[in-house]
Amino acid sequence: EDILTYELDRSGEMPEWRFCKDSKGFKNAFEALPKDLQLLGLLKGHALMGDKLSWHAVQTTLERAVRADILTADQSERVQKDMMIRASESVRESRCIPELKELGLTLEDAIKEYLEREVVFTPLDVITECAVLDFLQVGDDASKYLKGEKPQ
Repeated sequence: EDILTYELDRSGEMPEWRFCKDSKGFKNAFEALPKDLQLLGLLKGHALMGDKLSWHAVQTTLERAVRADILTADQSERVQKDMMIRASESVRESRCIPELKELGLTLEDAIKEYLEREVVFTPLDVITECAVLDFLQVGDDASKYLKGEKPQ
């Protein structure tokens, strides 16, 4: 539940990450951002500033987005449900239903296992899903960043 804030200190020969005891400045700056950039920041944080997210990281990010009032709980649930529906198509193609029954797995269990073990998400995947469902308006800065361009 705790959010730890660090800043890059470039005053010495070698830049170092330093723990910020007071994160009010960060929190205020974060809350001043548009919702799409807030979500992008959470996603990038969970991806360790990269572009690879596990299913668990997607779920955790969406939970944090709800706590940060970026999305509602219903919207977060809908995003996850839609991602699971899309994954179900791959599971049905790769495993036959009788095989699942023999293994004692429900289709939902197989979908969750598939998402956890086989699928790597990107911040773009999650933000696109939110935008397609009309839960998030993606502005120019986030759009440019997601396309690999530098925002102004």
